[in-house]
Amino acid sequence: MKISKTIAALLAAGCLLTGLAGCSVTTSKPLSMDVTQALEDYVEENLSPAESQAANMGLDLEITVEGNTLLYTYTSQTQMDNSDGSVTSSLNLGAETNADSFQDAVDQIATDINQQDIQLKVVYLNADGTELGSYTYSSQN
Repeated sequence: MKISKTIAALLAAGCLLTGLAGCSVTTSKPLSMDVTQALEDYVEENLSPAESQAANMGLDLEITVEGNTLLYTYTSQTQMDNSDGSVTSSLNLGAETNADSFQDAVDQIATDINQQDIQLKVVYLNADGTELGSYTYSSQN
C-alpha cells in the first residue's frame, strides 16, 4: 500500500510542475537572452515553491538547467520494489496520460522566456538513485 501511495505522489508531483508553469509571473525575456540564463531565471522566479511542495509528498525535487533543458529530478524518499517493473509501468502510464499537460507546460515556459527550442525532462529516481522513469518534452512553438 505504501508503494502505491509513493507512485501516486510521483505522478502528482509531475502534474504539480505543469500547474506551476501555467501560473508563472515571468515577463517575456528578450530573444537575444541566452536560453540557459533565461531558464535559470525562470526557475528562480517561478518554481522554487515546487521543491517544498514535493517534500510534502515524500519526494525530493531538484530543479536544474542543462543548456536548453529544464530538468526536474524527483527522488522517492522511500525505496520501492521495482523488480517486476510495476513502478516503471505505472510511471509510463502516468506520463502518457499527462503528456498533453507536460506539453502545455513546456510550451508555456518557452513562451514566457521568449525562446523556441526548450526541453522539459522529468526524471523519477528510487531512493537508492536508480532510475524509475525519464520523460522528455520539447517545445512546439
